[in-house]
Formats: sequence, C-alpha cells, structure tokens
Amino acid sequence: MSDHMLTGHHEAEENFRTLLNNTTAAQAVSRVVEGTIGPKGLDVMLVDNLGRIAVSNDGLTILKLMEANHPVARMIISAVKSQQSEVGDGTTTTAILAAAIIAEGSSCIFKGVPVSSLVQGIDKGIKEAIRLIDEVTVHISSLDHKYLFDTALIAGRGHEDIAGLVVDGASLIGMENLLNPGYKLVDAVVSCEAAADRVFNGVIIKREPINMHILPEFISNPVIIVINDALGPGKIDNDALKTDSGFKHYMQSRDLYEHNLQKIRDAGVNLVVVDRGIDDMAEEFFSRSGIAVVQRVSAREIDDLCRHTGAQKLKRSTLDENLDQVKQYTGCAEQIRFDKKHRQILVHGGRSESFATILVGASTREAVEERERIAQDAAAAVQAAVQDGIVAGGGTLEVWLAERLQELADAEDGLSSYGISSVSEALKRPFLCMTANAGLNPLKKLGEVLSSQKETGSSSISLDYSSEKLVDAFEKGIVDPAGVKINALKTAGEVAASVLRINMIIKMQADKPDNTFIN
Repeated sequence: MSDHMLTGHHEAEENFRTLLNNTTAAQAVSRVVEGTIGPKGLDVMLVDNLGRIAVSNDGLTILKLMEANHPVARMIISAVKSQQSEVGDGTTTTAILAAAIIAEGSSCIFKGVPVSSLVQGIDKGIKEAIRLIDEVTVHISSLDHKYLFDTALIAGRGHEDIAGLVVDGASLIGMENLLNPGYKLVDAVVSCEAAADRVFNGVIIKREPINMHILPEFISNPVIIVINDALGPGKIDNDALKTDSGFKHYMQSRDLYEHNLQKIRDAGVNLVVVDRGIDDMAEEFFSRSGIAVVQRVSAREIDDLCRHTGAQKLKRSTLDENLDQVKQYTGCAEQIRFDKKHRQILVHGGRSESFATILVGASTREAVEERERIAQDAAAAVQAAVQDGIVAGGGTLEVWLAERLQELADAEDGLSSYGISSVSEALKRPFLCMTANAGLNPLKKLGEVLSSQKETGSSSISLDYSSEKLVDAFEKGIVDPAGVKINALKTAGEVAASVLRINMIIKMQADKPDNTFIN
C-alpha cells in the first residue's frame, strides 16, 4: 500500500473521529436537559466547587451554569442563549433539536453522504417545516383569548398563579405595546423574597430612601423629580479655597445650591430620585422638609420611572433655572408606597404611560429566582403568541412535521434527501423525551399519535400526559407560540449545520482570544 493511500486513510479516520467526538459532545448537552422537558419534566441540581447549589427546570439556566469544555458544547449553549435573546422561550427544545439533527446527520456522513448534500437537505427541511408551521398557525385577536392563559400555563410549567399574573400584566399593558418589537413583557417581571404575588400599574425602585425613618407609609398624588447627576454643590480646588476670591466663590456656590434645594421643595416635590450620590446638606434639607430622597438608582429603573410618571431627567445645573421651568421636569403618580420590609419604593398610577409590573415572591432566595425565571418564560411566551400566533404544543406539531418532511424526503431526488430525513427524525425527539419523562412507552405513544394524525388529517392530535389519552391539543389548551417553534428550528438547524461541517479541531495560539468564533 502506498504512503499516499495510508495518509488518506489516516485523514479519513481523523475526520470521522472528530465528527464522532462532536456528536458525543452535542448529545451530552442534550441529555442534561432532556429530563426537564414537558409537563412531567423534573429538575436538575448543579453544585459548584464550594458546595453552593442551584436547582432549576429551565434549560438556559442549567446550560449556563454547567461546566462545558468541549467547543461544540459551547456552540450549542451559545445557540440556546440566542434563542432566549430572540424569543425568551424554547431553549430546551433548541438544545434537543440541535443535538438530534447533529446525531442523525453524523449517521448519514458515516454512511458516505457528502456533507454539502446533507447540509443542503437540512436547510431545505427546516424551510419546509417553517412553511408548514405558518399554514397551521392560529392568530390571537384579543387579550382575553383563552389561548393566552393556556400559553402562559404551558410556558409557566403548570403554575396557574404565575400564568394568571402574566396574563393580567399583558392585559394591563395592552395589545399595542405587546405588538411593539421594542417592548419586552419579560422586563415587567420583578421578584422579591417573601413578597406577595401581584400585578399593578406602576414601577418598583429597588432602593430605599436614605431618610426612610421619617417617611409615612404612602404619599398620595406625589410629585417626582429625577436628577441624572450627583446632587451637591460645585466642587472647588483646595488651593483655590485658600484665597479670598476662591472662598467667596465657594460660599456663593453653596448659597446657590441651598437655593436650588429650596426650589425643589417649592415645586411641591415629594420624591427625589438621584442616579448618583447626594451630599449631607441635601439629605438634611430633604429630611427636614419631609421629602423622600433615594440615591444610586439604576438607569433602567430611572428610565421606567420617567416613562411611567412623565418626569424628565435633569442635570444639577438645570436647577439654576427658574421655578416654573424646574416644574416642567417633574412627573406625577397616584401614589408612592414605601415598603420598609423589603426596602423598596412602589410607584402606582403614573400620569404618563401605563406600565405593568408583575411581582412574584417566594419564601427563599432560591425559590424566588426560580419563580422569576418561570414568570419570565411565561411572559415571553404570551408576547410571542400575541405577535406570531399559536400552534399545537406538547411535541405534537413536531411529530406532524416529521411525517410531512419524511414524505418530502421520499419524493426528493439526490442525496439531499438524507438531510431532510435527518430533520424529520430529529423533530420526533422532543415528543419522545416528554413521553419518557411521563413514564410512558415513547415509541408506542409516538405510533399512536402518528396513526391518529394520519387518520384524522389533523396536526393537533396530541397526547395528554396526565390521562395518557389522545386529545385535540387546542381543545385541551396544549398550545405553544408559533414564533418560538420557528426560531428554535432555525437556530437548531444553523448550529447543527455548522457542527457537521467541522472535520478538524485545532488548538489556537495562546495569544488568541479564548472564544473567537469565525463562521
């Protein structure tokens, strides 16, 4: 045998070994979250080297916290993060689909299917699946639609209380805002340990006033001013203070500053919100005047407060203007409540934009964090349902799509049919995982669903994982946002194609960036 043939054989072995290792890494990521999917999915506990624990059912949370060293594992986790960023839900499905497409595609490559033909087929299968999803999507016409609660309940992992809170929050914010791509209902979710669940038209400032001890429990019809600056007199160099002119300028600056503080009081202000610190003079003055003052408030909370109350951010120098001009920067609300127990401020009924706050609480920090993640998933799903409509859930749609894609693959000429078949087989994986998590025979139930879908010609025949009977998904309220399904398919297909194209992994030079990815 020639050296050239030996070299070629060795290269082929290396390529196959790389593909096998990549597939194994992808499947390892998938196995971590497969047990969490569906109504009967369980939790995963993660433990760090200091013994700290995290318990979660959320795919993104688990994958972000787990230790992942293999580059393909990190690619899939990056894809899952992209899914969360785009639509806020469907992260577990994305990981499972990506790993399944990689596994099916690898099997085809081992049989001799060229990678280019395989990837072409995967792309065609994904596009056809998305087209079919569009055909069966049911669009939401109003916020009192029953399917909105069902969507929130499924995404909220069966927590009826959280689903109700999210739907109430969506109704409060209105259809126009939910359809606005720049608005995120997820941002309305706020958590607080030992707090009671509630939805209200207002915002929360998670800082307590520095003079909380002198304040009443609440103030009705408050006037609010927001200072996007530090609050204090102008600074003068120490050397300048030693001169008569410098000291005189310093005293004039302090007099002007005190006059400006009086101006805030005379404007009828009840709450002063500052994004940086305030000095002792301001603290003492506002305390004597019975005015609440809170410092070092986050930029996001300040922006939300301004949008809700109509207040405009002003600089310290703006206070030099006359009283009427300063008043134009103030905002108003129906009430501000000082929550001394949780050391925060609740602003209700702002005079400008409606602003829903979905407050979720629990008895422990770990439970609060998990309920917050559940509420965020439900909020993202509800907004996606309003924007893109809904489809049958519970893995049902994927099973129906798998059968349609296999029909397409059977009719396809050429080796790209293997790529379509790979997507078809991968689409069954979420349903098989959900069925296994429910303690049922996955292959038996898959056969039953496929048979019933074919007999009825319906894409919504599903399995009720509690009664173990076949039902219509829409009648039973087993629904998912169409946009989440579409984005999960796109993301999974893209990362799978990228992984299948890799035939060698080489370590970078030490001075190169650790996480550089060039497509």
